[in-house]
Amino acid sequence: MVVTSNQKAKQFYSTLGFQTYGVEKQAFKYKGQYWDEELMAIYI
Repeated sequence: MVVTSNQKAKQFYSTLGFQTYGVEKQAFKYKGQYWDEELMAIYI
């Protein structure tokens, strides 16, 4: 799971073979701001 705005983390996981299988909108709330979560898995 990665916050959708965290490009470095998403790129890192992609280089390891992880793929996005969904997005959970407004999964986290911090100081009044919501963050979407990108769901990633590696298929072996």
